[in-house]
This record gives sequence, C-alpha cells and structure tokens, in this order.
Amino acid sequence: MGPTVFSDILPTSLADLLSNTLILRQTVPYLPVSTLCNLSRVSRALHHIVFQSPEAFRYLDLSPVKSAVVPFDGPLDGGSSFRAERMDEALTEDDFYSGPLRGIFTALEKAHVLRNVHTLVLDGLSVTAELVKELVTEDRYNVRILSIREVKHLNERKLQQYLRYAVRPSRPTGIPRVKGIYMFSSRDPISPPPSTTRKSFKFTPRGVMSSQGAQIGAAW
Repeated sequence: MGPTVFSDILPTSLADLLSNTLILRQTVPYLPVSTLCNLSRVSRALHHIVFQSPEAFRYLDLSPVKSAVVPFDGPLDGGSSFRAERMDEALTEDDFYSGPLRGIFTALEKAHVLRNVHTLVLDGLSVTAELVKELVTEDRYNVRILSIREVKHLNERKLQQYLRYAVRPSRPTGIPRVKGIYMFSSRDPISPPPSTTRKSFKFTPRGVMSSQGAQIGAAW
C-alpha cells in the first residue's frame, strides 16, 4: 500500500454551488416555491442565498401553490353563497377572486423579493383584469414575462382596455416593463408524481419558456 495522501480541499457544499449565479439561475425554475422556502430554513448561508440573491425568485411559478387557489370557485351573483364567503360588505368581486394572489404578493414584498420576480407564471389560477393591470403598471412589480394561460375569472374586454392604456403614446418612459404575456396557448400539463419503480430518466423542459412561442422568440 502506498502512502496516504491527505487533501486540504474540503468538499463543495450545496451553499457553495447555489452561490454561483449561473447555477442558481438554471436551478431555481425547477424548484417549487415550497422547496425553495424549505431550503432557506436549512442554514443561514442558504437563507441568505434565497432571500438576498436577486436570482432566487427571478422565475416564480405559483400555479401549483395551494394557497394561491380561491377556496370558492362558483359564480358570485350576489346571492346567499356570495354573502357567506364575503368577510365584509366592502369586499368586491375582484378582491375576492384575486385575494389569494394579492396576499402572496404582499408577503413577497415584505420579504423584499417581489421586485426580483421577472418571470411570473399564474396558469390556471384566478386572475382578474385588475390584477393584471397592477402587474403591468405598478412600480412595485418588475415582471417582464407574464403567463396567464387558462386562468379563471379574467374579463378579457377589461384586460384589452387596460393594456391599451398601458401602451398609450403618452405613457412614462420605461412603462410597461412587461415584454410578453402568454395567454392564448394551453398551459403545461401537470406532471404525475414520481413512480417508485426504477426506469430510465428523460429530461423534459418545464415552464413557459419551453413553449413553442418562447423558443421562437429566443431564436430571434
């Protein structure tokens, strides 16, 4: 047996890998929000990476988040069912349908990461035209790519009016920040839970950036 060689080089930790901006940007889109938050609780170093790096929340997919779903999905016609769901008489229909997402956005703003979100995916959720107007026009948002495919309770006529206003010739410089809105194509299929049986692994791109339209835009 030859002499034992001791190395002073320590193994690379997960915090070391994710502290690399390039690796973090390529990894985060494949992590659910819940996994990202759980990761921040592992250590101070990972907590700093998640909430201090502008790349951690650059891509945010809220489609699978349970707290983003409206608990009551029926029509609000002013009847007894609507009054039973309302917290007070001042609550509007827009407040009710967009309430879960507004609550998430408020929490992200308190954590100082809301302005880091450049790609926001809200496919299949309750998204009102008023909420889209806020995402496009308000300064606290910095969204560049917005995906609202197969969303519910969206008044398309109101949305057209808001978008026309947002791109009016007299608008301030740099407004709107949104460069693309995905709306007409179908949303990505929900992936089934992983099977316990062993089988070959095939990499499949996920997210709005893997759609055909996004790939055409990337080519240009």
